[in-house]
Amino acid sequence: MEVFVITITKFKAMNEECLKAYFSFSVDKWGDFYVRNCKLFEKNGHRWINFPDERFESDGVMKYSAYCGFAKREIKDKFEKEVILAIDYFISVTNPTEQQEIPF
Repeated sequence: MEVFVITITKFKAMNEECLKAYFSFSVDKWGDFYVRNCKLFEKNGHRWINFPDERFESDGVMKYSAYCGFAKREIKDKFEKEVILAIDYFISVTNPTEQQEIPF
């Protein structure tokens, strides 16, 4: 199994219902591949991330479609877990607040 490092490059704490933060990250072993404008959500003790997405209306309901993702749920879940660990580490080191943008 290949070891890679996920680095949180930008972070903005939020407190809007389930939305807890906007963030960007990079993956070192993927040629410093980066993804901007991701979202961290939390509800009922469950946390998850969303990749950047497009918002659209369908039958009067707002919907979202991610620009990228994983074809296999198992891979998505593993990657999401690693990104959330990177966010937890970032928060423990920087202690960001809603008022403190790091930089976005």
